[in-house]
Amino acid sequence: MAIVSCLVDTNVLLRVARGSIRNTTDYTALAKLALEGATLHYTHQNIAELWNVMTRPVAATLGLTVATLSRSPRD
Repeated sequence: MAIVSCLVDTNVLLRVARGSIRNTTDYTALAKLALEGATLHYTHQNIAELWNVMTRPVAATLGLTVATLSRSPRD
């Protein structure tokens, strides 16, 4: 039975944001789901958790600032 849709966990989103998802089980699973045409979902709660982790002080984790996250990729 094929999976039609899947909720992506915040930890997976964090690995994607950090660029550290390649060659992991998460990457393999996401790639397989995408190739099978599954719709991948996230929630407001996922984004809030991701934002919280990504803007912690450098000693705690990524240490990105709100200004860094708010910039357009073209900036």
